[in-house]
Amino acid sequence: MQNNGTDGKTELTGIDFNTLLKLGDNVPGGFFIYRADGDEHILYKNRAVLDIFGCRDDAEFTRLTGDTFRGVVYPDDYEEVESSIKKQIQGSADNLDSVQYRIKRADGEVRWIDDYGRFASVPGTGDVFYVFIWDVTERLLAEAEKNRVELELEKEKKVNEIKSGFLFNLSHDIRTPMNAIVGFSDLACRHMDDPALVAEYLAQVKKSGSMMLAIIDDMLEMNMLDSSKFRLKKESTDITEQINEVCDIFGVEIKEKRLTLIRDIDLPEVNVETDALRFRRILGNLLSNAVRFTPEGGTITVSAHVGAHSDSGYSRYVFSVADTGVGMSEKFMEKLFVAFEREATSTESGNSGTGLGLSIVRAIVRIMGGSVRAESKKGEGSKFTFELPLKAVAAEEVKEQCVSEPVAAVEGARILLVEDIE
Repeated sequence: MQNNGTDGKTELTGIDFNTLLKLGDNVPGGFFIYRADGDEHILYKNRAVLDIFGCRDDAEFTRLTGDTFRGVVYPDDYEEVESSIKKQIQGSADNLDSVQYRIKRADGEVRWIDDYGRFASVPGTGDVFYVFIWDVTERLLAEAEKNRVELELEKEKKVNEIKSGFLFNLSHDIRTPMNAIVGFSDLACRHMDDPALVAEYLAQVKKSGSMMLAIIDDMLEMNMLDSSKFRLKKESTDITEQINEVCDIFGVEIKEKRLTLIRDIDLPEVNVETDALRFRRILGNLLSNAVRFTPEGGTITVSAHVGAHSDSGYSRYVFSVADTGVGMSEKFMEKLFVAFEREATSTESGNSGTGLGLSIVRAIVRIMGGSVRAESKKGEGSKFTFELPLKAVAAEEVKEQCVSEPVAAVEGARILLVEDIE
């Protein structure tokens, strides 16, 4: 065998074609030779090729493949295999190629084949490819199963890491208000004769209870957002009024931390159709974070204005909550809206929370057809902006949609009220 160096073809010399065919009978694995031109007719195949294709004899193999290389390769793979072989042969000094493709056996089963071929010129025969093949289906299935198991293990590992981190944070966040509730309740019991002290302790109990309720609300809200039960309510809403209500809720905390709250609201005096409760949830979560992470004496600015209008009657309402707080690192900004993620644990930061607030914000905003983004710099504060498509609507229009059937008279009926706490 030699390369003549003129046209790049390998010539088989010193061995006749019949001798080559006899050698093929003793090759471990499948071995066949086919013409490199025309219909790519198969000139020779050993018994192992018939076994790989599940054929009893040459006649069955001929019926299955037409005795051509095209007939050997699974139809969907042929064009890609041919292209790969040509590219490899053109770029190889030794005229070698290696491809992997599917075949269809006589019994209809599809199997995977590794194909190692060589282009050569045989005196008296012409240009041919002689090819060695092995059935590698089991190996590929084993590799695929191994990769699947590794991916599942990696996925499970990540889930467990998230779960462990969440449970660690949650246990601490729940323990903090629980300890306060138990501790201040005990103190109140010890000082029943001092109304002023009892009132102070009960105020702390109430504050801690509210903190626990907020944690539970976050978990329930996230669970609802992940289920098919979540439904938006359409109602006529005064957005300016909603913003002011949310700001007023945080009035006590803002006063206690000596923060300055600026309300920059420039909205038209019209009602819009939206889910007021969800809107307050979005704004409330953002304002809660601003209050929590802004040190004493800082400033929080709540802004609202109308952006672009569309022909369909909707307008782009733009809302933002900016603060002069601790800010966030660039690294944390990449996973800011991921559930359970926090830049620091409550132990490190002194601020409790589940890490669900911002993921809830993003989920609700998206369901409402809007978008949310954040800007922040460590030590310089943060700004969250969310946009919602809202349509102006008269109050009576939406109310008419909510009118239900008249309720039958209930005179003489008895009503049972049940409560699980005495």
